[in-house]
Amino acid sequence: MKVARCLILLLVPALLSCTATRNVSGPKTAVVQPEQGWVVIGHEVRSFQSCETNTQQWLRGDSPALAKIITGYQKTLPEAPPYAPLFMTLAGKSAPRPSDGFGNDYHSAFRAERLVDINPQGHCRNQLITVDHPTPAEQVGSRIKVTGKARGAWYFEGDFPLLLTDATGQVLARSFATAQGPWMTDDWVPFRGSLHVQPPFAEGWGWLIFEKDNPSDRPELDASVAIPVFLQTN
Repeated sequence: MKVARCLILLLVPALLSCTATRNVSGPKTAVVQPEQGWVVIGHEVRSFQSCETNTQQWLRGDSPALAKIITGYQKTLPEAPPYAPLFMTLAGKSAPRPSDGFGNDYHSAFRAERLVDINPQGHCRNQLITVDHPTPAEQVGSRIKVTGKARGAWYFEGDFPLLLTDATGQVLARSFATAQGPWMTDDWVPFRGSLHVQPPFAEGWGWLIFEKDNPSDRPELDASVAIPVFLQTN
């Protein structure tokens, strides 16, 4: 009995020590997932438009990565026209917008924890379409030619809609891209198309949008890819 009592007295402190060690670790830190999207830095503008949400968010001033984002933006686009969208991958999360200042004009904000990557030729992608021309941030005139390839599911009756909008979303031109081969297939089919912007129009940044043709009008089947272009007046 004395031997058993001694063993118990020796084991209790060890068990308490193990329990204390387990409790010290605490909850695990949540992993911040990287997000791809468009960054614009300029006078009164500091935004991030995620590919996932497609909405512009104010880049918060308390973002740990803000200084690197601004430096990377300026070094990558030293001679670009003002307010050029630049494709970046940021690790961070949505956050409340500021209560005042320019950030209060946005519906929400983004707190960037880390700058992962800068890709001047990158853009939000869809597995059903690849755009060859124009390239992101290319300067274009009133007539814009487009080329690329898309899976047959992107077309209907051999074509799909093209839109050109200004930075605010106002439509400047509409047209269609046409398949350059049989489109009733799961394979890649090259396409060509063009848009003509009727003058007068303002010089500045816009979005060239490649829309998946959706004759069913079911919203869950909608899809599109948008590329920024700089529209020149001459």
